Amino acid sequence: MEPIVSIIVPIFNSEGTVERCVNSILKQTLKKIEVILINDGSTDKTEQILDMLAKKDERIKVIHKQNKGQGIARNVGMAIAKGEYIGFVDSDDTIDENMYWIMLEKAVQNAADVVQCNIIDVFSNGKYVVQLPKFEETVSITDRQEYFDEYIFKIRQSFECCNKLVRKKFLTDNGIVFESNSKVFSEDLLFNLDMALKIHKIVFIDNPFYYYYQWSDSHSKKIDIDKIDKLCVLFDIFYSRNSSLRHQTAKIAILILMINLSHILNTDEGIRKAKEIVVREDVKKYLYLSFLSMKKIRHKIIMLMLLYMPVRIKLFIIGFYYTHLK
Repeated sequence: MEPIVSIIVPIFNSEGTVERCVNSILKQTLKKIEVILINDGSTDKTEQILDMLAKKDERIKVIHKQNKGQGIARNVGMAIAKGEYIGFVDSDDTIDENMYWIMLEKAVQNAADVVQCNIIDVFSNGKYVVQLPKFEETVSITDRQEYFDEYIFKIRQSFECCNKLVRKKFLTDNGIVFESNSKVFSEDLLFNLDMALKIHKIVFIDNPFYYYYQWSDSHSKKIDIDKIDKLCVLFDIFYSRNSSLRHQTAKIAILILMINLSHILNTDEGIRKAKEIVVREDVKKYLYLSFLSMKKIRHKIIMLMLLYMPVRIKLFIIGFYYTHLK
């Protein structure tokens, strides 16, 4: 049975969660799937668990490889995937049993490059919160700048890859792959930006099919001070890849960088790093371009203050304004 959907799971030291994750994938009502488990150099019991799971279901393929980060692990899975469509799941999360059946139906019906579902944040106290704005829409992109303004900057196309179903031919034709985690932080953000440059049609659906477990200490669920530098590298890379979206890229860069800086201002080391970031020449460039393209007066004022006010005032603005943004 040839798979229609290939589901790629990068895994590193996930002995406590990976079986739960894989079982949720195997319960899919869409049966024509392959599950590609990439063991990214785990040092715990992950390898034995994956080999055991592979013996129970012929749809599972296991690759054991040297640790190079989840971005490279996903690329390995994409290279061997046989499905017409590709999905991604993180090893500490789970998915609804109807996720890929419904998303595949939407993709085929609309001849879409990408389908996005909603996400449920699951907290350790048992609380469930729907993460993204609730809306259903099929978007044919004719104006790339407008799409970036309305769907990327406003985070309607989310920055995760795990709530997407993507046509494999779309990825291969456009050479879209993940950047190495040794180079950038949040490689799925860059992956989404690269997709947004090339998407012709995307379908957004309300259904919250992806369960994102928030109490994990995994790479993707925490931010440390050193990773802010890798975020700057990410935006430098993307900025260099397009010439017509400079203003849109700048606005997204400032939004993401300032939100992340607001999360580290509670320590002396975090304050030191924030002071270093806000005076970087690339950040000043993004602030200036953001000022030029912002439509609301208050947003323009914030950009000007972040450009020209003393550093201590800049940090106050970041802590006051961006802490409350997602």
